[in-house]
Amino acid sequence: MTVFEEILNGVEHHFCLRHLYSNFKKKFGGGVVIKDLMMGAAKTTYYVGWEKKMGELRNINPDAFNWLVAIPRESWCKHAFGMYPRCDVLMNNLSESFNSTILLARDKPIITMMEWIRSYIMSRFATLREKVNAYTGTVMPKPQKRLDREIEKSGNWLPVWAGDSKFEVTQGFTMEKFVVDLSNHSCSCYFWDLVGIPCRHVVAAINYKVENPEDYVHAYYKRDAYQASYGPQITPINGQQL
Repeated sequence: MTVFEEILNGVEHHFCLRHLYSNFKKKFGGGVVIKDLMMGAAKTTYYVGWEKKMGELRNINPDAFNWLVAIPRESWCKHAFGMYPRCDVLMNNLSESFNSTILLARDKPIITMMEWIRSYIMSRFATLREKVNAYTGTVMPKPQKRLDREIEKSGNWLPVWAGDSKFEVTQGFTMEKFVVDLSNHSCSCYFWDLVGIPCRHVVAAINYKVENPEDYVHAYYKRDAYQASYGPQITPINGQQL
């Protein structure tokens, strides 16, 4: 951690939740209850939700609670993440996937390995360009699936307009309340701010205005951003004989 602070000063650094839980399990044992509380504390997007989960953990296992509290919240809890990444990933799956992909090449000499990676990426970019050209939607499929889930859950939330673009949104059964500001793209549950995809509270407010939730999805998740990512063509090159 000292090296990260010295070399990457100011860059946000997160722990992989799977590896963190592995250390947690070795120290305090397994069990569905404490696992669910730890994971729930990590995944909640607002402080009060984190505090509730951690309070339940403290009642069950004070030592486990003290061990987790000693770890900086911004390293493993969604509610404490900065907003700039528009990402709420808690697992190190991206690195694991890359490592798995280069398995065939990573024991080769450096130049041979780099050539294999270049060739693989050249082919992958071409394939993804073809796929996105055939896609007709505005929001890409995986973010769209997540948005659809929030749209489905929005039916139990009742928006009350406060003026301008602000709403008070209430859960019909539990009477939980959150404040939504459509113009600032924010919700007090912090999900929209963090991820960039409207949460169920925001969707309820958007529906009140008879607007399309897709219009409020961050540009990162849209077709244009995907095309920009895979648009550059990696140029094929001749072999050593040329």
